[in-house]
Order: sequence, then structure tokens, then C-alpha cells
Amino acid sequence: MVSHPAKVLPAIEAALTNLKEDIRSWGEMRGRLKAGQDLISFNPHVSGPGAEDLPDSPAGFRFWEMEDEDSYSTFMENLAIQLDMLELSPEEYQKLPPGYGVVRYVLRFETHCKFSSWLALENVGPDDMALVRQNYRKVGLESEAEALERAETAWYAANGHEGSGYEAASEAYNSGDNAFRDEDERWFRLLDILRNESWWLDREVPNPSVRP
Repeated sequence: MVSHPAKVLPAIEAALTNLKEDIRSWGEMRGRLKAGQDLISFNPHVSGPGAEDLPDSPAGFRFWEMEDEDSYSTFMENLAIQLDMLELSPEEYQKLPPGYGVVRYVLRFETHCKFSSWLALENVGPDDMALVRQNYRKVGLESEAEALERAETAWYAANGHEGSGYEAASEAYNSGDNAFRDEDERWFRLLDILRNESWWLDREVPNPSVRP
């Protein structure tokens, strides 16, 4: 049975609890639908978590093996938020399997961008943005890391939120080749990469193109 590092177990537990609640809520709402009605999600990453055989305890939970894609996406988004709330240092993440750092920095940044657009660059801050780019490179998204570096430079040069930062960052971001420009495709590409259990069980960074 897999044993999760003690430092991140509270985040896994909270994300698991949130997922169970999301599944329950969506199930109740679906049960109240009339013929011809459907539920609409305002989250582009999740259309609604479905049925999933979830454990009572986070210990040993192999979350990267979840079969329902929406449940997996919901859990990973929650895990990114919960890891952020733990406030572990970069040095602490270096001692953990690499998947936790990718979720904390990359997936958390993706959720920031979803709601804050380019203001996320400033909200995250230069130090953490360097870690965000570093972790994009770990998973093989080099062109996305380069695009974000251009966008960040342009954002501050254009005086950010108070100036023309949004337009400048978008123009800089789109000024080079980037196969991962589409945010939804990029999100699910990241989730697919993180299904490799080596991200969660090993200390070495696995080849991001290899899936079990």
C-alpha cells in the first residue's frame, strides 16, 4: 500500500473530503432535474464529478488512478489549493516526490489564472513564478514556461493592473511558438502526465511522456 508523506497528508485528506462533498452535491442536483434539463458548470476544468469508489481515509489513496476524469480533475484542483494552504517551503517540496511540487506550483497557478487572468502573475509574485516555470519544465512544458516568462516581464513593464499589463502580457505570451497555449488542453495534459505513479512514489522526476 502506498504511504503518503506526513507533511502533505492533511492536504490530501481535505481534498478528498471536498471531492466527496462535490460528488454528493452534484448527485443531489442531478436528482432534481426535470426531463430535458442539464447542469452547467462554470468551471472549465470540471463539468461535474461523477461516481467514484473513494476510500474512507486518505492513507493509501492512489488518487492518480481515479477513473472518472471529472472527479480526478476536481480532486487535483482541490489538492493544489490545499497544498498552497499548507505553506510548505520550496526546500520542503524538494524532499517530497516531485508530483506535489508540480501540483502546488503549476496547477495552483492554473487555477489562479482561471479566475484572475494575468493579475495572477502579480498575485503569485516573482519568487513563486520562478518555481512555477521550473515545475512546468519538469513536466516537459518548456514552451509554456518561456511564454510565461515573456508575459511576466511585459506585465511589469506595462505597469500591471494599473497600466496596460493585460494587453502587454497577452501579446508577449502569444509572441512565440507554444504548443500548450490552450488552457483547457494544457490542464488535461498536465493531469494526464501526473497519472504516472512515479510522480508520487519516487524522488526522481520521471519522463513526462511516459504513462503506466
